[in-house]
Amino acid sequence: MTENKEDIRPEIGEITKPEGIRVFAEAVKERLLSEDRGFDIGINEYRKNNGVVCLGLEFRTPGKSMVPIVYLEPFWEAFQNGTSMEKICAQILGCYEENADREPGFDVRDLGDFGKISSRICYRFVNAEKNREIFRGLPHRPFHDLMIIYYIPLAQDEEGIASTVVNDTLMEAWGTEEEEELYKLAEKNTPGMFPPVLDILADILRELFPINAEEEAQHIPMLVGTNSAKMNGASVILYPDLLRSVSERFGGKSFYILPSSIHEVIFVPEDYRTSADALLDLLRSVNKDAVAEKEFLSDNIYHYDADTGEPELIQSYGAQGCGGRRFHEGKFLTYGLAG
Repeated sequence: MTENKEDIRPEIGEITKPEGIRVFAEAVKERLLSEDRGFDIGINEYRKNNGVVCLGLEFRTPGKSMVPIVYLEPFWEAFQNGTSMEKICAQILGCYEENADREPGFDVRDLGDFGKISSRICYRFVNAEKNREIFRGLPHRPFHDLMIIYYIPLAQDEEGIASTVVNDTLMEAWGTEEEEELYKLAEKNTPGMFPPVLDILADILRELFPINAEEEAQHIPMLVGTNSAKMNGASVILYPDLLRSVSERFGGKSFYILPSSIHEVIFVPEDYRTSADALLDLLRSVNKDAVAEKEFLSDNIYHYDADTGEPELIQSYGAQGCGGRRFHEGKFLTYGLAG
């Protein structure tokens, strides 16, 4: 197949980006299948967090229960910037081959057996407003402006976590309609499978900006909370006693919670030299300029009261007075289950 862009798509001005990626996907699929490597390839759209839709290639291999899915947008952009089709296909093939033998740590046929799978049910946060369309088909629980949904980790390595979301179809197969039961299981399972991690923000800044960081670090009494996988780590604020332990780290004081992405949160002591208004401005500015749409969690902050032990939502200026590390977006490869 020729590498000339003009042979596989119309001029940029005559086609939309989604259409262009679709034509690109067909060309990549045709080229990869011509090499006859024992897999079949499907093209599909995947609805991600916050309504983001990604086009991907599914690599299906006989006898394999996991289906690697390579998302095409970064490759399409590289292609638009001049990278040859030959190199693009080699990169996609390499991505597949690195992960082709990845298998779940359990028999995926057990997904329909509640007794066998209940110990793997976990929870995570999504933004309620941006994901309201999906809640009709998922068991869920509100948390201020967020929503708690449930998932089952299938496999994990240094590249990330492969998982499947708990939906009404699974609930029906399990013979249960009780979201409360899911929450109790997830409350136990999630901290066990993905233990909390509290990093001192100053230490992170020292790693990123070692020059003069030592002098500045003492003026930044903030903590970054995530989990051991650094994926979907904002849910650590649901872990039993986690917020109380953060308060103890701050000398028993109340503090603010900045949901900086679905992967992590930032804890700021109430008596730090800033205001709730300034923290809201900071969060919304970072969300606008530095957080990928699929990783956005909230434009609001929370205040944890050390006396009541409860977090409350702060979404407007003047609500209260008070006297980043950016985790990876996630690989462009994920997994599904062979049907």
